[in-house]
Amino acid sequence: MAKLIEACGVVTEVWPKNGEVFSLEELQGYVGGYVEPLYLEGDKVALMDEDGRFKHLRVNDVASVQLGRYIVGPVLIGSREEMDI
Repeated sequence: MAKLIEACGVVTEVWPKNGEVFSLEELQGYVGGYVEPLYLEGDKVALMDEDGRFKHLRVNDVASVQLGRYIVGPVLIGSREEMDI
């Protein structure tokens, strides 16, 4: 299970379609483009659209506060194992 934080502030739990590991296509679908990882403490990773700033995506205030950096667009946070990154 991973946590999807949308730019509007909505937070939802999401699971891989196969029940174990997210496919690259799933990850790209959640963030809206090519995934850029931000490795967090422990085994956690945050994924976002690497071109989000160039696409002028909305600032994600919830993720920015939680991750301590300027974040735009949707962010997916989960374990490295389930994201295979």
